[in-house]
Amino acid sequence: MNFYVAVGSVGGFYFIARYLAETFALHAQLSDYFLPVTLYRWAFGSAWIQFHHVLMVAHMHTLCWTGFAAVGFFVWQIVVVSVGKTTHEFRTGAKLHCTATVGANFRSVFGPLWLLNWVFPAHIAFKQTSDGIYWDNIKISTTDVGIPFSVTT
Repeated sequence: MNFYVAVGSVGGFYFIARYLAETFALHAQLSDYFLPVTLYRWAFGSAWIQFHHVLMVAHMHTLCWTGFAAVGFFVWQIVVVSVGKTTHEFRTGAKLHCTATVGANFRSVFGPLWLLNWVFPAHIAFKQTSDGIYWDNIKISTTDVGIPFSVTT
């Protein structure tokens, strides 16, 4: 889901920024892109700032932070899936070692056609290869072998 929110936010931000560059930026100062300034100037001063400009600046701000958050969550999920752990196991420093390849981890979580499931979500047709609870390729380890970096809490 984070993948689709990231794509929608980045795409929406791009198109709104292009529209504002063609209509709003002709008269605007850089400070007009700051939402409280836009609201103030719309309400008390500038006749050229219309209500839809205020809504689009607000929407652009929302798309900016949702885009950053969604990209961050998506990258985090990719990292966690690639090392074969859950977020809880990763954050608590569980001594687990995944013997599967990165591709096998993605197939285990997203199904046999995992890349297609990102573009066209069809989890009903392309089911997971495991039950989501027990994995044969996860071993309890006494070392941190296979973990690319550690997270401190």
